[in-house]
Amino acid sequence: MDEITVLAGTRVQPQARVSTPEMFTLGSNASPPSQSRSEQPVNAVKDRSYITVRWSTHDENDDNLIYSLYYRGDNERDWKLLKTGLTDKFYSFDSGLLPMADTR
Repeated sequence: MDEITVLAGTRVQPQARVSTPEMFTLGSNASPPSQSRSEQPVNAVKDRSYITVRWSTHDENDDNLIYSLYYRGDNERDWKLLKTGLTDKFYSFDSGLLPMADTR
């Protein structure tokens, strides 16, 4: 794992679409030895209810990697599976899927 970026209020478009004024491109700041198709910039839109996670990795022998995405809350010990079987190096999800923090 080279880099992980979490972007609140951003949703990756499932397919390339005609650009709109609100659409922008997510690039990667990391410079891994080889860039695969999933490290190319992807189209995204602003969406307050979504979170996008983007990561960069490299594999010394250029194997195709499959990812699982886990999360945990502040002061939590255990990691929870969010998504498995990812082949792209980004994932967008509705933030409503995450449990609300106890503010008592």
